[in-house]
Amino acid sequence: MTNLATFAEGAPPYMKNEIVGSAVVPCYAGWYFTVILGNGSVLPCCQCTEPVDTISPERGLAQIWASGRYGEFRDAARSLPAPSPRLATCECDSCQLRPRNLAIHNFLHPLARLESGRDIKRFRPADVVRKMLGRHGYLS
Repeated sequence: MTNLATFAEGAPPYMKNEIVGSAVVPCYAGWYFTVILGNGSVLPCCQCTEPVDTISPERGLAQIWASGRYGEFRDAARSLPAPSPRLATCECDSCQLRPRNLAIHNFLHPLARLESGRDIKRFRPADVVRKMLGRHGYLS
């Protein structure tokens, strides 16, 4: 006997029961995130199951990152909540990166801010500088 049915019915711990604003928001994961599986498959997001490409001796991550297929994902994700066949295998309606995407969107588009509620951390220029400088205060 397990409690898997109860677990499957509940909202994931990163999702609030009451989402302020649209559940699906423009996504910027294609610029700051990727998943590389053990078989070399490169997923543009952990919420997607279709790889954009596969790392091989002939094709490295840098080439895949700059590829047209990865660009198509970025364009489709940035255009959310507009539907796109490129996002058919992505679970954008239950995205664990939604809070970060909202913060980035509102930082990049101050005149077109999306309602996000109080639980969404504000993304500030200092966050960009801290990430660029790394943990030790210098570029890595």
